[in-house]
Amino acid sequence: MNKKAVLSLVALVGFGALSAQKNDPVVVKINGNPVTKSEFEYIYHKNSSAGDSDKKSLDDYLNLFVNYKLKVEEAKTQKLDTAASFLKEYSGYRAQLAEPYLQDTVSELALAKKYYDRLGENLEVSHILIPLGKKELLPADTLAAYNKALDVWKKLTDASHPMSFENAAAEFSADHSEKKPGYLGWVTANMLVAPFENAMYGLKPGEISLPVRTSFGYHIILLHNRRPDVGQSRVAHIMFGTNSGMTPKQIDSVYNQADAVYKKLVAGGDYGQLAKDYSSDKYSSEHGGEIGWVNVGARFPSEWLEASFSLKQVNDFTKPMKTDFGYHIIKLLEKKPREPFSALKPQIVNYIKNGDHKLELESLKITRLETGIKAEVNSKPYLALLSLSNTEFPGDSAFLAQAQNIKKPFLKVDKETYTTDDFLEFLKAEKPRTAAVSTEYLNNRFNSFLLAKLNLAKEHGLSGKYPEFKNLSNEYFDGILLFDVMNREVWQKAEKDTLSLEKYFAANRAKYTWTAPKHKGYVIHCKDESVLAKAKDIVARNKGK
Repeated sequence: MNKKAVLSLVALVGFGALSAQKNDPVVVKINGNPVTKSEFEYIYHKNSSAGDSDKKSLDDYLNLFVNYKLKVEEAKTQKLDTAASFLKEYSGYRAQLAEPYLQDTVSELALAKKYYDRLGENLEVSHILIPLGKKELLPADTLAAYNKALDVWKKLTDASHPMSFENAAAEFSADHSEKKPGYLGWVTANMLVAPFENAMYGLKPGEISLPVRTSFGYHIILLHNRRPDVGQSRVAHIMFGTNSGMTPKQIDSVYNQADAVYKKLVAGGDYGQLAKDYSSDKYSSEHGGEIGWVNVGARFPSEWLEASFSLKQVNDFTKPMKTDFGYHIIKLLEKKPREPFSALKPQIVNYIKNGDHKLELESLKITRLETGIKAEVNSKPYLALLSLSNTEFPGDSAFLAQAQNIKKPFLKVDKETYTTDDFLEFLKAEKPRTAAVSTEYLNNRFNSFLLAKLNLAKEHGLSGKYPEFKNLSNEYFDGILLFDVMNREVWQKAEKDTLSLEKYFAANRAKYTWTAPKHKGYVIHCKDESVLAKAKDIVARNKGK
């Protein structure tokens, strides 16, 4: 490649004349491609640090820089920058580099604080569940369940003869998980699906919600009470197991044993030893009955948890209390309030980003991005898809077949225009993981599509906004191309050209001569002469192998 044909150096004294690029003038053009002052300075300072005793002069470094760029231009001439392997490697580096710039920590922090505040309160709730019946639902599929839920709600709120919530739950609810119909017990944030959680936090004690739809169906929620969070308790228990096959007399016998152990504890007996001697929970009994830390969300019977939270002083223990599993004597070992926000923040953010609160987060992110990036939705094709989703589920073959007829620009983000085909490809990439209503699912998937394109537009603008991103991104780009062209033109050719290698070796044999004698053999250490003789015999027999 002719260096003079591709290189033109802009005189430093001419910087002031470059009015269009006053802040970052072009200092070199290589093969017609401009190199700005900031790019050159970035590479120069990175490779010639102030403490480097071998620091190159500016002129010397410019020659090295030009040679480097010429090799990159040669790679482009060979179209190595369009190769699938290059594009995959570079896009991977660039995505990693862009990730910190694309994070919306403001939206994440706002939601995290909202849910942390909710964690400061426990709510006692019951519910009635009217199930939907299948996973992929059209709006018409929800009507029967909604009407049934509304009828139940009317019975509960009838001014003259209201039906008791417990009786209604026993008669109508599909959730029969507790002995007390509909009762969920004490709960807090991040324990239940998002629509249920949002609805229950909006209630006052004694209030009954209108039907609330989740992926499980329609819920009618009763809020019994609210209280400050009980925090965390480290507890132990001694368990006296019962089962459904026992007679009342046998159950009484188990209680009598529990009561006898309780009396030994009151008299000063060793709790840990009594747990080992009597507890039917073999795992905890081996550790003196210790269960570990529990909070309101722990997977234990509600009455067991409430008994453990009722203990106020360390070393206090309960009287024998009953659950479906038997009788328990629970002891408090340690107590502490909920963790501070700084400790729980990573856990809460992860829950929001990967749980069903993700939709709320996406909405906040879209709002923030649209303040700096223009997005325009073509309402006509969107409304046509929305209308189609009333009769076909988005992503199904029937939906996709009919949607192919809607051939119009769909969305414009910044300077990029996306068609309905682009959205349909996005739609096909993911199936609903839980029950979803078609129209709502389409809208949620569109918001995800919009967010992805807004983030892409933001990524495309990173180089213009952040010089450090631009410089490092260019360095990755050029570095990968340099490696690829050197590998193709030098290293691979050298490996395969054995004739040239032999000629070179013959002409430069003196360079490959040792300056001191070299020896090839074994160093063997033996404890005595007899062992040495055996070693020499083994070496002699295996010579040449």
